[in-house]
Amino acid sequence: MLYNKSKNFINGNLKLEALVASFLVFISSTNVVELNKKVNEFWGV
Repeated sequence: MLYNKSKNFINGNLKLEALVASFLVFISSTNVVELNKKVNEFWGV
């Protein structure tokens, strides 16, 4: 019973989970300092 509810919950939120996971991977793989340097170079700061 609990397993089925959990399974349905996971299936219902699969898109949201995938979105959150990909966002977290993007954030963790992006070095904020390097990104800031690139932005500053782009704007000529």
